[in-house]
Amino acid sequence: MPRVKNWKEISPHIAPQKKAKKTWGRKIHETYDVGDCKYCNKDIDSDMSFVVFATKEPAHFRCYQKDYEKENRKNIYL
Repeated sequence: MPRVKNWKEISPHIAPQKKAKKTWGRKIHETYDVGDCKYCNKDIDSDMSFVVFATKEPAHFRCYQKDYEKENRKNIYL
């Protein structure tokens, strides 16, 4: 049986399909100003790790952690 060099000539449905090109643009990462920290009153960007309370007040995660640890220490000695 002779070898075929071009499969497209024999059977076009067997030939591998080309991958579709991406037509959409990539998202540009933007940073947003979230607000001032509840504890240290410094500015918070969306790149930083932060929490937002039910009162819609943002706080740095570290500031929140420190306050939480202080409250736990007070409750242990009561």
